[in-house]
Amino acid sequence: MKHKKWFIFNILSSVLFLVVSIFLWFRHVDGSGAIMNTKLRLLNLAIWFIFFTIMVLVEFIIIRISKHVNQ
Repeated sequence: MKHKKWFIFNILSSVLFLVVSIFLWFRHVDGSGAIMNTKLRLLNLAIWFIFFTIMVLVEFIIIRISKHVNQ
């Protein structure tokens, strides 16, 4: 049952990552009022990717710790 919850969480977070990435790519003006060009869009996606990678690493560490504790 635990693995099913982790799997569902991973699917939902992947969908969230894709939805936010698509939103960041297709918006024309960001929150500060700057008009988006290709460089700014790629910078926004890079920052989003780094944040998401950190979240995945934290999840991986938690999984490893929980497996080690349960043994």
